[in-house]
Amino acid sequence: MTPKFGAITSSTNPEEIAMRVKGITLALSSVIILIATQAFHVQLTANDVISLAGELGAVAGAITTLYGAGLWLLTKIFKTV
Repeated sequence: MTPKFGAITSSTNPEEIAMRVKGITLALSSVIILIATQAFHVQLTANDVISLAGELGAVAGAITTLYGAGLWLLTKIFKTV
């Protein structure tokens, strides 16, 4: 069976991307913001960065919670056994 996503396929579920790849992508998001600020010459103070990180963390937590709740609900609805 050929992995669906090649080298980044999850070892526990071949239909999903590996969790470590998702984690690396999330971790690199701060680097992307840093590069974007340098490229567009945006001046950010330390307080701006701390505030942005806190807000992004809260949004990511909320989205992840809703995503998990949605998956839980779908498993309850479509459970066959």
